Amino acid sequence: MSTQSGITASKELLSSFNSINGEPMIIRVSEDSTSLIPDSSFKGSTGISDVFESLSSYLLETHPQPAYLVIPTEAGDLAFASYIPDEAPIRSKMLYASTKNTLVSQLGANFKKSHQFAWSEIEEVSMKNFLRSFEVSEKPLTEEEKLLDQINSLQSFSIAEASAKSSSPAYKKQLVSMHDSSGLLFKVQEDLDDYFQKAGQSSVHSLITFAIDLASERVKLTSSKQTSTATLISTLEESTTPSDPHPQYALYHYSPHKFAFLYSCPSGSKVKERMIYASNKKPLVTYINSILQQSESSAAIDKNLEVGDLDELEISELDDHEQESTTTTRGLRFNKPKGPRRR
Repeated sequence: MSTQSGITASKELLSSFNSINGEPMIIRVSEDSTSLIPDSSFKGSTGISDVFESLSSYLLETHPQPAYLVIPTEAGDLAFASYIPDEAPIRSKMLYASTKNTLVSQLGANFKKSHQFAWSEIEEVSMKNFLRSFEVSEKPLTEEEKLLDQINSLQSFSIAEASAKSSSPAYKKQLVSMHDSSGLLFKVQEDLDDYFQKAGQSSVHSLITFAIDLASERVKLTSSKQTSTATLISTLEESTTPSDPHPQYALYHYSPHKFAFLYSCPSGSKVKERMIYASNKKPLVTYINSILQQSESSAAIDKNLEVGDLDELEISELDDHEQESTTTTRGLRFNKPKGPRRR
């Protein structure tokens, strides 16, 4: 994963982008390297051929300064290009390269993967090259590539939505204790959200399981039970169907004020589900943890366990901390090594 620079889009840029009307835009890093701003000196033209003529002329004048380009297409949508000349100073090249993904995310899910380009030569900023690159990038995708595009679009939309909310005065007036689910790829259904809200006050050994309903694009509750650690695996298996395996999430109150988030992805589950569950896991854990920490008991998720088939779950990971500390005073304690995951 590439390092991010921490530079974000300014309000001025977001406003200009939201009101863009068929004209190209050049975006630069501000002089103090703290934000991304529109290049107000650039005056673009409309019409696909005039657009590239005005872009290349202006970039030639400011060469070798890097820039980001927003380019209108004949179809009415927008394309995005990073223009980082080989002759640019190394610091500038690193700065622009590490800021690109943040900018694309903050501008929203407006750029398809086939509409994003990386150019380093002024000759590439031409209508002929653009159309040729566009045709090549429009080649048919495999099923896995299509799924990755869908997931990336959902993630970009979530990040952009969160950014918009955080810059909104109305949003800032909300109470600090209110949680925000904008980082989730799928919304949490109300009855499941109620369980999360009350989980901090639940009894020890309470277990809730939940899953993603792809049809409704919601995270739904599938069961709520009491189970000891010794019977946890068999209880989790009751929520699964061996003949039609699916990934599953679970939240287990294994010790006072301590919760474990469990993610199982059994062998035989579909590739699409594996990718979607894996992508939604981290923001879901963050979301639940923020609710638990705001409860009166100040509970928290301090175990985050991921397994393939449920029989791979190491129950010893959920030993009560007090029991562990007693055991360690008698001598060193070693967990047996985990076996290989099933395919």
